This record gives sequence, C-alpha cells and structure tokens, in this order.
Amino acid sequence: PSMWVQPLDTMDQSFGKSLFYAETPHSKEILFLGETTTEDPGPLFYPVHLTIKTTMITLPFFLISLVFLFDRKIERHQRLVLGLMFAFVFFFMFQMTLGDKKIARYILPAAAFVVLVAGFGAVHFFRWLARGRRWFLNLSLFLVVAAQFAIAIPRHPYYGTHFNRFFGSPKTILDKGVIPGQDQGEGLDIAAEYLNSLPLSQLLVASAQIPVSFGRYFHGKTVEMTDDKVDYLVFARNRVLRAANQQVNDIDLWRAYRTRQPKFVVEFDDVPYVWVYKVGPVIDEHTFSRPVDAQFGQDIHLMGYDLEPAEIHPGETLRLILYWEAANKPTGDYTVFTHLLDPSGELLGQQDNQPQGGMYPTYLWDQGERIQDIFELTIDPDAPPGQYDLAIGMYTLENLERLPITDQYGEIASDNRLVIPGVVVKLPDS
Repeated sequence: PSMWVQPLDTMDQSFGKSLFYAETPHSKEILFLGETTTEDPGPLFYPVHLTIKTTMITLPFFLISLVFLFDRKIERHQRLVLGLMFAFVFFFMFQMTLGDKKIARYILPAAAFVVLVAGFGAVHFFRWLARGRRWFLNLSLFLVVAAQFAIAIPRHPYYGTHFNRFFGSPKTILDKGVIPGQDQGEGLDIAAEYLNSLPLSQLLVASAQIPVSFGRYFHGKTVEMTDDKVDYLVFARNRVLRAANQQVNDIDLWRAYRTRQPKFVVEFDDVPYVWVYKVGPVIDEHTFSRPVDAQFGQDIHLMGYDLEPAEIHPGETLRLILYWEAANKPTGDYTVFTHLLDPSGELLGQQDNQPQGGMYPTYLWDQGERIQDIFELTIDPDAPPGQYDLAIGMYTLENLERLPITDQYGEIASDNRLVIPGVVVKLPDS
C-alpha cells in the first residue's frame, strides 16, 4: 500500500535500509562455530544454519535431487523447475551472505525451497525404485511424510529447537557453540506462564533480557534488565551466549546469579533455554547482625534477624528483617506473625502476612533457599519507655494452627512463638 501513495519514498527507504544492513554488522555479538564476534561471521553462516536446520528426511533427498537435475529421463520442464529452485536456494544464500548483518531467520525463504526440492527428490527416487509398482511408490511416500511428521510435530510450536541429528544431538550442537540457539525466543512464553501462575502475578515485576518477546506473555510488568526493585530475573540462552564476552549490565547480572539455584528453567532436549531467578541478596551468617538458629516445624529454619533502628521513639516505625532458610521444601502455606511486646509482655502491635508481603508464600520455596522477609511495626505514640521484645511464629491461616518451634538449645518454644530481643523505646527528650 505504501507504493500506492509514496512510491519514491518507499523505494528510497527500502534501498537505504538494505544498504545499511549490508554495510553494518549486528549490533550485538554473534556466536558462530564456537566463537563470538561483532564483525561479519563469514560466508559459512547461512549454509551452516540451513544445513543443521534441515531434517534427517529433507537433507538426503535434497542432495539426491542433484542427480535428477541431470537425468535425461525426466521431462525437460521438470528439470528446468528443479534447476530454478536450486538456483533460488543458492543465489538467495549468496545474496544474503553479501550483507554484513546476519541473522538465522533471514534464510527462511531458502529453507522453503529446500523442502520443495527434497520432495521432488523423494518422489523421483522412489518412483525409480518402484519400477512401476504403484503400491510401493505410494507406501514409500507415505512413510517419508510420516517420518517428517514424526520429526517435526513434536517440536510444535517450538520448531526452532530442532536440529538435524546427522550432526549430533541438539545438546551436542549447542554445547559446541556451533550456533547459540533460541533464534525466536523459544521458551520465553513458558517462563512467563510460570510467573503468571504465582500468587498476585499481576503485581510482579520481571526483568527480562528480551523484554519485548517476554512481555507479550507476562501478566505483570516487564522491564529492561536490572535487579533494582524487581521480583524476578529472566535470562535467555541466545542473549547470554552472544554477549558472554561483553561488559554489559545483563551479563554482569548473569554472572552474579548463575551460581544460584534458579526458580524455574525451560529446557528442550536437556538444553536450558530460559532461566528464572528470584531476586534477593546472598544470605549467609554474615548477612544479619542477630543470629537465632530456630526450627519452625520440619521444613523452615530462622537463621537470624536485623532491627532498624536499635533505639526508637514512640510513634516511630521499627523495621524487622527476618532471614529464613528452607531446610526442606515446605509443603504448607504459612502466615508469619510478628508481635511487638511491651516491657510487661503485653501485645502492643503486630503484623501478620505471608512472606514478603504475600508475594512469596512458603509453598514456593525450594530446599536450601534463603529468603529475606521485611516487616514494619509502628510503636504506639503513648508507649512507655523500656526494652521491647518481639514474638515470631508461623501458622496455617485456615485453622490458625501454629508451627511448633525448637530453639537453638533444642527446647520447644512456649505457645509456639519465639521471643527475641527487640528495641529500646526512649522518650524524645531522654
């Protein structure tokens, strides 16, 4: 339609863009044949991609068709059509190879003709074998189609995860770095669906390496790669491998998180394509100032806590940070209660909610995972000065049944609550 209203401008833009991409390599590094480069990856880029993306059916019959191209027994017009299809594959790849910018999907038009040529080769090969036996020809072609079907359909809708097993398994090809894989963002929708299944998913913020492709599936908010004020990080295989040698923010984050246990991994043929990590600090015994070492039920361990500030005035807000560890994967959905006790032991304030404000319930925790959990408690304006303690526990919301607590000395906590030293409340003029 643009040619109808702006023919000259349309042709000018088309030519200009074509010339730009012909002279300008890809803006990000390209992984090819085990090496990453920001330059033109060379003339083998498209032939290699096209070859390993064929199937164990199309590649042999494509090569067999070369024989029939010179077979005088085949009608001249058929050989002419076959020759033109071969020419299209060759010259299209040659034309695309002239450009400095190379992307695997650019070769798709040639791939379609490879399949057509392979079909021609299959028909004439089995016609030659059949020697006039139509049942043999029909059966052979049926088996060819069935085999192609059996190879292709299991990949639906992620056809880009297929690699020709003549050259090894997908894992072998990708582990060797022949190509990065994940050319079309395969697996990002599965990762988004995982996050969509979490509680309050629409309130979650996910930081993704390929935000446009991921964001179309995710119900929450998708932002560029950062670990600031986000809930999850979503790393993509293609971007990780292609930018492995670059000093960019998302790769720095990948290096920081890849040693951690991911919350979710999308795999095809035992090859990871997408990693989802829960954002949070690395927690060890040096993270917190007040160790606790208490066991809540069979699965949850309270490592320690921090208080901010240590001294406070009436009317001000206390910030309590708890550091949990999943000794085993919790099977229950528990609510945390934090009670503020005045010097006489009376309840003066409390906050009850699932961990991290309900955004990360205990049943999502994995074994060995450590979680930072923040609570805020306001001191009553009329609160008397003195030493205030805190009582902490967990309970099942449906029946209010509390988890038993065992302290560091092996003693069972009274009333299934753990009392820990809190803050000193001072009057403003004291």
